[in-house]
Amino acid sequence: MSEAHVSIRILAVEDSDGDLELLRYTLRQVRGEHFELVNAKTLSAGLEAINAGALDLVMLDLNLPDSHGIETIQHALAAADTLPVIVFTGVEDENLGVEAVRLGAQDYLVKGESNGWTMWRAIHYAVERKQAAERLRALNETLEQRVAERTNEVRQRGRLLQVAAAELAQAEQRERGRLAMGLHDHLQQLLVGLKLRLRVAQSRASDPAVKEPLEKMDGLLDESLEATRNLVVDLSPPILRQADLAAAMNWLADWMRDKHELKVNLLIEEGADVQSAEVRAFLLHSIRELLFNVVKHAGVNTATLEIQRHDEQVWARVVDQGAGYDTRQRRPSSNGTGFGLSSIHDRLELMGGCLEIESAPGRGTRMTIVVPVHLPAPAPQEVPQS
Repeated sequence: MSEAHVSIRILAVEDSDGDLELLRYTLRQVRGEHFELVNAKTLSAGLEAINAGALDLVMLDLNLPDSHGIETIQHALAAADTLPVIVFTGVEDENLGVEAVRLGAQDYLVKGESNGWTMWRAIHYAVERKQAAERLRALNETLEQRVAERTNEVRQRGRLLQVAAAELAQAEQRERGRLAMGLHDHLQQLLVGLKLRLRVAQSRASDPAVKEPLEKMDGLLDESLEATRNLVVDLSPPILRQADLAAAMNWLADWMRDKHELKVNLLIEEGADVQSAEVRAFLLHSIRELLFNVVKHAGVNTATLEIQRHDEQVWARVVDQGAGYDTRQRRPSSNGTGFGLSSIHDRLELMGGCLEIESAPGRGTRMTIVVPVHLPAPAPQEVPQS
């Protein structure tokens, strides 16, 4: 609101000299204020004055030589975007004045019914409301810009997290392969060599007191070899070298049947394949963890594995008709391999996927993994300069 003795410059878009003089007379009744009145007798002249700037308020008659009714206020409001507009109308146009306020005018005054006080109040309230509206609009624009910046920042961070997930998946597979190769090429060979030497010693031993301990050692070596073979398969199943998700799932179903006596019914949608070795390995290890939970908690020996592809995502769902549980109170525990459900959940969030669990006591469990088909390419590593 303008302070006292500061000139308020008003554009009066009014074609009637009598009404204009009445407006001047009413403004002179306002004490302590100085008003500078500029007149435009047509809407086009008024729009030119508005575009020229240096105005504080627009007093607008709705019926002008070149414009009538609602069109007048619509054109004026479009031009006077930051200026308050008061409609100055006749008694017969009061409904039109109300409609003008609904469209965006700050107020309306009926010609001949305003005194100095009502004029002062209308002008100052109009200016204050418009200034408040402009401040609110500026604040909204600032907030929208901040939201856009923060959204962009979140997207960039999400992209970085997905890249990190891809790098983690690659590093994990490399490390799993390295450990599996070390176990196969070194530890297993040592155990096989030890077993051969032990058999030589057994063939030469005649004393029962010596042969019996050697036979026990031979049995322990067999168990050690079997344990290392299982560990190699757990770390890096050979089936992963094939670029076929269906083949990997068939191998997993056979493995669960042979190792845990769990029959897995496969329902794999045609075309539900994954070319990314990292995603395929992640799916295999994750689905195996879900099936382990069936073995440990469901109390049944049958489960169903459904795999579908939806656009750029693969959905893998493990369903059992077992004991179920209250998901609000607990989650199934990990099998101790380090690839438990909590780990799967966290990894999927990084990859842009999700883990959903639906269960209830006595009503079985449905566990669904949703994972992107493609992971973003890891950032290229800089080659040190020699």
